[in-house]
Amino acid sequence: MQRLIERLWLRQGFTALLVTHDVSEAVALADRVILIERGAVALDLAVTLARPRVKDAGFAHFEKRILDRVLEPDDREAGEPPAGWTYEI
Repeated sequence: MQRLIERLWLRQGFTALLVTHDVSEAVALADRVILIERGAVALDLAVTLARPRVKDAGFAHFEKRILDRVLEPDDREAGEPPAGWTYEI
């Protein structure tokens, strides 16, 4: 499926928004990975790998960058806004 999506994208040149929980899939298909946590952008990462993507050291680098952010400890209490955020009611 990933190869089909990439082939269609290369042929047609369309813009696509793909949502996935699979980090490897995100790196394989995306030019940009945006990680959203608690309704806020937690990571905005341009994937600058050539196409077709090869699972080499460069690929692993991007996977690690994303996983490091996903697995980063969260010391905030549940429901507490990120540092520097305020909510108005």
